[in-house]
Amino acid sequence: MKSNFTPLEGIIGGLLIGLSAVILLLGNGDILGASGIASFFIRHPFQSTSDPDRHWIVIFLSSFIITSITYVRLIDSTITTSYITTTNHAPMVSSLGYAIAGVLVGLGSKLANGCTSGHGICGMARFSRRSFIAVGTFMATGILTGSFTSSRTPYIRTKSTVTVNETCLILGIALVIIDQISLCMSIPVLSKPIKKFLRSDSDRQIKHNHKPENREYLRKISAAILAGVLFSVGLAISGMVLNTKVISFLNFSGMVDGSWDGTLAFVMGAGLFVSVIGYQFVPYHSLRKHKRLLQRPLLLREKASFSSVPTSKMIDIPLVLGSGIFGVGWAIAGVCPGPAIFLFASGVPQILAYWWPSYLAGILVADLLEAYVFARESC
Repeated sequence: MKSNFTPLEGIIGGLLIGLSAVILLLGNGDILGASGIASFFIRHPFQSTSDPDRHWIVIFLSSFIITSITYVRLIDSTITTSYITTTNHAPMVSSLGYAIAGVLVGLGSKLANGCTSGHGICGMARFSRRSFIAVGTFMATGILTGSFTSSRTPYIRTKSTVTVNETCLILGIALVIIDQISLCMSIPVLSKPIKKFLRSDSDRQIKHNHKPENREYLRKISAAILAGVLFSVGLAISGMVLNTKVISFLNFSGMVDGSWDGTLAFVMGAGLFVSVIGYQFVPYHSLRKHKRLLQRPLLLREKASFSSVPTSKMIDIPLVLGSGIFGVGWAIAGVCPGPAIFLFASGVPQILAYWWPSYLAGILVADLLEAYVFARESC
């Protein structure tokens, strides 16, 4: 078998992913953690649209989804077809494999409070001990799982076309409709400040009083829109929306027959490089003190701060356990939350019918564990 190694595309895509994280960080003071963004919106869709401090989440997701749909429809439709036809370098994932992977990724990323983007691109860029432990753990379990499941687990891997159960697909589509309705609620979120900003008012002083706040709001959502576009395009160009590339990377046994694909290393390396540069302007996260440290995000007013940047240094059981579980689920299907949102928007049947519903179940299980197991342990 031959490897589908694409380092140049990986570097370009990784740079765009890193740039999207930096735009959110330096512009708004927010963190690009795909699992955190997805889980919060899924569990609190109405809070995402009613709380001004959370509006950026629904705006980012809307931008990301629209860009993903456009990219697949106009630029590269082979992304979706790769999930319904076999390839020469990696067996396809079975229906059961997607379901198991979704549960494990949802459970693991929630317990660990991050995934490949939150810990890998943002966390390690600020030299967080938690993120280094998380990334090391999920990479280790991912490689072990990817190497083991390459040919020894027929219930996870298949060489034939994957069929989608109609009932599961209907449930998955229902989930899509619900989420899309929630995403459409971003329209009033956008329209209200725009109308206030552009309206004709005879009282020039009243209009002037609204102006600074509305301008700041428009700048913040503009940053979220741009970050969503770059994140989507970066994932597509790098090939990280193709689960075969991720599976081929995590399967180290492929080094023997030449099917190992090292593209992911270039993606994460490039993304981390850009993100590290961004954190050099954030107080308490820069390698050294200098005059260009920012006291607040660039697009916000004086009272704002970088309070959204995690500062916890605690290495606890949920972090290690969750990271390990996430790595197993990531390796089984080759899908993590960021690419899963892209594939969700693209309408990939297996993701809609099996992965996403299972991912939601994993999040619910994590909530129960955090409430009744780990909470008691910490008391």
